[in-house]
Amino acid sequence: MVRKFTYDARRILTFAEEQARRFNDEYVGSEHLLMGLWKDMGGDDWLIGEKRYRSAPGNILSNLGLGFPEAFIPQLFSRKVETASKNRLPIPHTPKYTAEVRETFKKACKCARELGHDYVGAEHVLLGLLDLKTGFASEILAKEGVIGLITEETLDFMGVDDETHARYIEYRK
Repeated sequence: MVRKFTYDARRILTFAEEQARRFNDEYVGSEHLLMGLWKDMGGDDWLIGEKRYRSAPGNILSNLGLGFPEAFIPQLFSRKVETASKNRLPIPHTPKYTAEVRETFKKACKCARELGHDYVGAEHVLLGLLDLKTGFASEILAKEGVIGLITEETLDFMGVDDETHARYIEYRK
């Protein structure tokens, strides 16, 4: 499944894995994926020559003014700090993906197919995450009431035509 992922999508997954290791978690959860998407906004690790680069989700979240860490991170970090064990050694291997993250990947692949794309980009991963009904990231995004807003902005950013846009939104309701 991950073979179809673009460089941008794989980079987001790398960021998510880094966040999991940072908290000494043995898993990559939806919260790590969300942090990986926001980390992309900064563009710090995306220098290509002299040019700073962001993937679609980084641009979308930035355009909406949903910055990292201002918008959601207080809830995210307070929960992660409460559950993190301070005496654990760093995880030496790649953390395993949770059911929510695997479901996000499936939804991202399905979204790409529905939109007629033969690749799975970071924007599809974002839409897959927004479509989750369970998981910590979904809980945060739903509580903040931004799922619809980010979905609309993502589809607009991707240049989806009006008919496909309406069908996608209706299907998700």
